[in-house]
Amino acid sequence: MVLSRFFRGAPVKFFTHELSCKGRLRRVLIRNPTSRIYSTVFDLVAKVSICVLYFVRVCLDNPDVYACYGERCSPNGTEDSGSSGFTSTNINWHVILWIHRPMPLWILELIICLLTISKAILYVCIATKGTVCDHIFTQSFLLEIFCSVPLIATAFFPFMLKDMFVPLFLNCWLAQGALRRLMVSYLHEDHQ
Repeated sequence: MVLSRFFRGAPVKFFTHELSCKGRLRRVLIRNPTSRIYSTVFDLVAKVSICVLYFVRVCLDNPDVYACYGERCSPNGTEDSGSSGFTSTNINWHVILWIHRPMPLWILELIICLLTISKAILYVCIATKGTVCDHIFTQSFLLEIFCSVPLIATAFFPFMLKDMFVPLFLNCWLAQGALRRLMVSYLHEDHQ
């Protein structure tokens, strides 16, 4: 009799309900510290990659295109049109709004933006505290939208909009936030 009590072990708890898909994602992506660190490292690598690709695009720019304020230059290096160059009232918006972006570079930027915006939307949907609107109007999510959505919109008309200027350099702020989260989680793990 005493031995049977000893070998019975702890009672087994049976759950009467399964977690929803949202609950399972929340458990894996938000509550698991290892997944949080991997997610933060992904954010950091993706944002730094976009900033590096932006830098590469700027280095590949041909300054001769902008020598005559976006207009065709005459053989002696002046503009063919009669305009007098840049003044406060004579701004050539074409040079400001349109850049030359090589197709492979545009595809890489587009893929990274699609991945990061998908991850950001997933995290807003499975957030644990507050409402979805509270998470949508955070500074980091709005900056993610501002940086990613215009580039994703260029995919719908790639031959017309591929060269549209998108401020991808603003991703450096998102990279800084990811680095800060990584350091905080590293310091938190170090003290435990």
